[in-house]
Amino acid sequence: MASLVGLSQAPETLYLILEYLENKDLFSLLLTCKSLYPACYCELWSMLGFGGFNPINPTRRTVSSKGYARFRDAIDTFGADNLGFKYTKFLGLGASLFQNKYRRLGLGKKLGDLLETGKLAPRVVRVRLHPWGRCSLKSITASSNMSPGIFRYNWCDTKSLEVVDIPQEFKEEVGHILVGLKTYSKTKSPEDLSISLQTELVHSIPQLFDLEKITTYELAVYFYERGRKKSWSTPDSHNNIGDHILELKSLLAGMTNLKHFSWNMNFRSTYRDVFLIEKFATEFDELQAVFTKMQYLESLALLDYLFHPSFFLIPPKTVKKLEYGGNLSNIWWRRFAKYPFIGVEDLFIHAVEPFKGYPTNGFLPPDSIEDVNTLLLGEVAITGLKKCTLGICDEESSSRPLDLGECILQKNRDLEHSISNAIAENRAHMLVLRAYSKISDKLFDYSSLITHKYTPKFVESAPGDESRFNEQIKEECTRALLHGSKPVGLEDWKAARTRAREFAQRCQFELQNKLFTCIDMVSDDYALRLANGEDLDRSSFEETCFKMFSKGPNLEDVRKLTDARNQASRAVSACLNRFRVSLNDKDDKEQFIKMYKEKDFQIGDAEIESAVDRWTRKMIENIEEGEESGNPPLMMEDDSDSSLEDT
Repeated sequence: MASLVGLSQAPETLYLILEYLENKDLFSLLLTCKSLYPACYCELWSMLGFGGFNPINPTRRTVSSKGYARFRDAIDTFGADNLGFKYTKFLGLGASLFQNKYRRLGLGKKLGDLLETGKLAPRVVRVRLHPWGRCSLKSITASSNMSPGIFRYNWCDTKSLEVVDIPQEFKEEVGHILVGLKTYSKTKSPEDLSISLQTELVHSIPQLFDLEKITTYELAVYFYERGRKKSWSTPDSHNNIGDHILELKSLLAGMTNLKHFSWNMNFRSTYRDVFLIEKFATEFDELQAVFTKMQYLESLALLDYLFHPSFFLIPPKTVKKLEYGGNLSNIWWRRFAKYPFIGVEDLFIHAVEPFKGYPTNGFLPPDSIEDVNTLLLGEVAITGLKKCTLGICDEESSSRPLDLGECILQKNRDLEHSISNAIAENRAHMLVLRAYSKISDKLFDYSSLITHKYTPKFVESAPGDESRFNEQIKEECTRALLHGSKPVGLEDWKAARTRAREFAQRCQFELQNKLFTCIDMVSDDYALRLANGEDLDRSSFEETCFKMFSKGPNLEDVRKLTDARNQASRAVSACLNRFRVSLNDKDDKEQFIKMYKEKDFQIGDAEIESAVDRWTRKMIENIEEGEESGNPPLMMEDDSDSSLEDT
């Protein structure tokens, strides 16, 4: 084993070791051996990050927000020239540094001064500029006829062309950091300085940064229903979509050395502006032209659709890594299938996040609407992939073509080992999720039918334990779930119940002095008879009601009928609860996914019904095992959310 002194004689090996050490371990080593002091000190200052919860640099050389005051005091006590700023090659400006609560510390002003004077001269700068939070109404604004480095306080006037709207959070020292960085960057060539920017802003970026030094731009735009928070220089509305496209185009055109671009959208409103893509065809063409001219772009990540779900952006030929996400239209997917993606080696298709599963039909002409989940591409043109990742779908809808994975694999056989597993797992997830949804729907829809059928049994039988019909109800529930063994067709029952309810609603005015409980009983009785094919109408419904009322039901009869119905409802709910508890058994779900992952099948109605039957039998087995062991079922709400949490 090499000694510490020996390591100091092999700097290449020593630096490889030091870069993996935490700050506290590096500082301890610095104090251990005099011969290691220079290397440790240099490494300790080589990367300087000011971040929050997530590290702002890869080696975790980060000053936490709790340490901001002590770092400021160290500069005041020892002086910048006596600290290790001259060794700093990486500077990370994390999101917490821009938060309002740290503005009074004065650290931002000191860092800005160090950058302006060149005492802090990094080669790589990473900025996380997330400006929105608690703040006052005062903003820093820059007049168009002033030098880029001069800021003044003013009340923001978003209508004035002479005012650049800097987000409300930006206080004096925050502006000083960015001014210092921009002043410093103007003294460097693109070969000597690289800036990575992660933000929600499009507007103001040219005023805050030297665009030609930005090599990474990660943009997550926000859309709000109301409020002052905005990503663009014009308000969020369908009338300004064209302006937003052109604003992004102009910004990207200035980033002549961009290597990595990422786009995402986050909506904080109850609606989305929809439009046909032809409305802004010119603007989309101009945006495409900017990307086509990019000479250094290596990776492109479009994690949501770029303004429109049918806009297919052709990446420049320099792109090696490509990522797609979001709810894209069938038009987009057909264009994807036809494009060869020359030069792309790494493709990542993200699964659609649940909160992004919004419908996109409003963006398409009526004759172009097609369900992407049933779309078959047939083949794709992309070849030459060295890596491909398909995100695992956690929803019943995959929002991508059924044969996407198979088509990619057909043209990229070297991926078989890595992608085949994802294809099989996705298919298994989809089948199990759809079977789960179908079982949940059946349990909900048949509940009222079974309750209605067993209410008369509770009326006619002697009072006693509500569980006396449990076995019969369990068999009824089982028949409702098993394919080809239903008590009545589900769709017939739902349609018939709707019709019967219509009968009831129309008769309520004439029968308003009659007992509602009897009307409700006649309604469910008619629902069952209609579902079984009897030819009934409103007149016969009314006649049946009058016949029932002509018997003159007394309060005791009504009480008995109500009690019986409540007993039947509780008994059915208890039985359905046992089914729901079994349905949500995570081990069973994982076993089904594992089983179907190893099978070759297409997701159709027959396969889903087969999975439902198999799952139903497993639920019956679980319920019977629980009954034999005497373990009561865990309680669940009848109207509980039937979504899968861990699939």
